[in-house]
Amino acid sequence: MIALVLLTLSFVHGYANIEDAKRCAANIWASQRPKLIGCIMAAHEGLAGGLIGGGGALFAAWLAWDAVQVQLFEERERRRRQQAEAKEVAVVCIAQPIHAAAASLSEITNALRADRPHENAADQRVPSA
Repeated sequence: MIALVLLTLSFVHGYANIEDAKRCAANIWASQRPKLIGCIMAAHEGLAGGLIGGGGALFAAWLAWDAVQVQLFEERERRRRQQAEAKEVAVVCIAQPIHAAAASLSEITNALRADRPHENAADQRVPSA
């Protein structure tokens, strides 16, 4: 980000429509580079402030976006854990009634298949609807 700001300022200063007396150097290669940065920032202080402020705002937005992504990831993980725990609880709570229903169904099926005379007589005594 800093390099982009400095590159933009150098480009603007090189092509700015200002007098040669206000230029920091005749060209970038013939200048004293550490002084050149300060000189260019002083010559274009409004632009330099805007670029630095914009860069800071972009950096702050990136940090905020990253924090939101971390929160969303943690929320997804929390929901996954809750669903896994709910499935375990459901298995524990429902297992016994399902086994009892299966045993009852098995006994009913066995009773219907039985061919015992005393049970058939009892069945005949019950009026069918």
